[in-house]
Amino acid sequence: MDWYARRLQTKAQHKEEEMVIACEEEAARLLGGRRNFYSLVSYYNRRLEEDYGGSLDAMVAGLFPSLSPGVATSAMHALIHLGYGFAARYNRMVCEGFAYLHHSYTPIVLRKAENPLHEPRPGTLPILGVLELVAQDAELARFAQIEGDKRKSWKTSYFQRRMAPLVKERGDGLMKYASQIRWPVRLTERNFIDTDTKASMMKWLIDSCVTIYSATKKPNYFFLLHLVTSSWSLTQLLHAVDSQFLSPILRNFLCMMIATYVIEGCPAVDLSTLRNVCFSDNILEDERQRVLKNIARKDEHAYKLLQVCTEMAHKNTDPEMENIYRLAIHQVTTYPYMFNT
Repeated sequence: MDWYARRLQTKAQHKEEEMVIACEEEAARLLGGRRNFYSLVSYYNRRLEEDYGGSLDAMVAGLFPSLSPGVATSAMHALIHLGYGFAARYNRMVCEGFAYLHHSYTPIVLRKAENPLHEPRPGTLPILGVLELVAQDAELARFAQIEGDKRKSWKTSYFQRRMAPLVKERGDGLMKYASQIRWPVRLTERNFIDTDTKASMMKWLIDSCVTIYSATKKPNYFFLLHLVTSSWSLTQLLHAVDSQFLSPILRNFLCMMIATYVIEGCPAVDLSTLRNVCFSDNILEDERQRVLKNIARKDEHAYKLLQVCTEMAHKNTDPEMENIYRLAIHQVTTYPYMFNT
């Protein structure tokens, strides 16, 4: 992995002053301030040992729900880092993930009391049906573009420049669309205790993101790809989260998913692409070998999408999704990334 290590900054390149964060009140003052990252890593490492007895499950259960409104933070990379670290049971990476969420925290802001975050009413539309409605919302797209342009002085991607005003100023609008999405099960505390119900919901979330990524007429949108890996990361964390928090966490993620679709320009979706694809049974392994040989050219994003789709395919019992996983892998290994700059 030397090719990747060369792209990383060293700690010495960060000139911020180190500080000892002695309590939660001091940490709260740093929330979203984009400073003292390494101090925050030390703070979360200490909390892991002192407050949670070294248990990653207890730490995620105790801390993630309060930070989950910021799942869009830093183009989803904080969530991805945290989820992959938790899946690997790697203490340092989990502490970095929490520090990342804390450091760059960009939460969805909801102002209307009637927003169905904690007591969701069941939606009636499939996800792609809701995205069709979103694509017709010219004001939302225009807002993201204009507000993103105002922030060109930020040393961040166009995604982050557009996401910040969307979640801060249009959170209620995003939630309006998210609440129209039909879930595969009615989520309550009681039926989320059931392991099969929980697994069904998690599979639906990942499958939905893979479908959105795969169904665009112009393939391989970079940040739609991030939806796939971030949804996988989120499902890893949800295994440890108490059932009372699952519904609001999922709603927050769906709001971020809709905002991502807007940021990428509401690309046209072609359902025939999904219905007409047909790949050989060997494509998963063939493309895996191709990605491994060319990972330095395509970077880690292609490999992570391949990993998610391969894992889901091995667990899958839905023939339609089988080809969609294969289409996603074909797209990420065949086409250049698309950016809506």
